Amino acid sequence: MVRLGLRRKPSGDNELYYRLILSEVPGEVSRASRIATALRLSLPVFYTPPGAMPEPKWSVGGTAEGDIRVELGNTGNAHFKMSEVAIVSPADPATPLAAGKGFQYVLPGATRVWTFTLDGIAPGTPLLLRARNRKEPLEHSFEMPPR
Repeated sequence: MVRLGLRRKPSGDNELYYRLILSEVPGEVSRASRIATALRLSLPVFYTPPGAMPEPKWSVGGTAEGDIRVELGNTGNAHFKMSEVAIVSPADPATPLAAGKGFQYVLPGATRVWTFTLDGIAPGTPLLLRARNRKEPLEHSFEMPPR
């Protein structure tokens, strides 16, 4: 069991964030197995004061290689956790044209970047960027940038 607590009352409206690292110290290894496994966990820990909110800001552009560069900034005072980042066509929003993997935290004042390769999409074609912040969907309309 692990118990965490703040030793002082937080000041201000900004979220506080930490990383808790837990490392197992392996016991003595028997000569028969000679295998020692140590567990190491790295966990994010947040204290979000009442009223603190994330404010996502999308930026989409092209790269020199013809890919799409998606930047997601957070101008708010609390984190958000992005998952299921995908580019879809508004005509067929159920089928991703490109998708990001895993999830990422976007801390206050930070920016995350994804690069997507879309072949066969003409510049100026309307597209939709979809993502999920926990269970809330986020969407951003844009046009395929020039190559």
